[in-house]
Amino acid sequence: MKIRKKVLRGWILGVVMIISLKYLPYGVIDEYGVLHSCDSPMSIPMYENFPNFFNRCFNREIKKISEYYHISEDSYSVLLKCPKDIPLMDWKGGCHFCEGTYAVKTYDEPCTEICPNRVKISSGFCVFPCPKDKPLVDSNGNCHACDETYSVNTEGEPCAEVCPNRVKTSSGHCALSTCPKDKPLRDGVGRCYSCDKTEGVYMKDEPCTEICPNRVKTSWGYCALSCPKDKPLREYLQGDCYSCDDETWSVWTRDEPCTEVCPNRVKTKRGFCALPCPKDKPLMDWRGRCFSCDETYMVETGDEPCTEICPNRVKTSWGYCAL
Repeated sequence: MKIRKKVLRGWILGVVMIISLKYLPYGVIDEYGVLHSCDSPMSIPMYENFPNFFNRCFNREIKKISEYYHISEDSYSVLLKCPKDIPLMDWKGGCHFCEGTYAVKTYDEPCTEICPNRVKISSGFCVFPCPKDKPLVDSNGNCHACDETYSVNTEGEPCAEVCPNRVKTSSGHCALSTCPKDKPLRDGVGRCYSCDKTEGVYMKDEPCTEICPNRVKTSWGYCALSCPKDKPLREYLQGDCYSCDDETWSVWTRDEPCTEVCPNRVKTKRGFCALPCPKDKPLMDWRGRCFSCDETYMVETGDEPCTEICPNRVKTSWGYCAL
């Protein structure tokens, strides 16, 4: 009996809703049941199976939202139709002139079909064709000259095909094919550096020692200066060098040598090269830092020993060494 009453009540409410919708003033009902004016400048989100039922505006059109909105594929948005003099719609529903000076992010919206004086590039921008003196287009639709010194992020756009003096790097950047003699080292995006640059340069698949014999490539892909004798310990990421006796740092060497270059150090199971812990602080955490057995807070030892070093402590299932 109770179930029948619920079904009847739901049916009555549905009929009432349909009748009320039929006689509502013209507008758009959004996903929350709020009525919007047909002239509202905003894009109105709707998540209904029959979005046309809730759109009573002849000056608006319903668009199925593309993946670039980061919401479900079944979502819709009710947008104002672009007027004839501003016909180009961007991915958020904004309208633009075909003759405008800037690139328009259209993504799945039409481009050349609306504005024959524009073309769509692989990143989804609707742009003007680049002029002959600047034939190289980047991922944002900007045009560049072939002899510009810096690298250009072209993504899926042509590089050497329009600028024979340039090459596409492993990261998708379009760079000058040869670096100048005083800066022969090329990084992963095509920028050029001196062989004497103090910081490590991320090379990815680009050559390192072959170009600069005074540098070595780390296991992480950085091209770094060779470490001097007084600082033979190399950090894993950018290749920074440290002294074996440096008490300030536990150095993350990972695949780089540790005890082989600094016999006075030990390597933790997670790849940190640290000085052995003193007797008054024998407990080492996973980063190679040392703590007293009476330390009041939990020490994250990870794979390092706990109770074996401090019998008054126990190791938790999360890798902490606690009192």
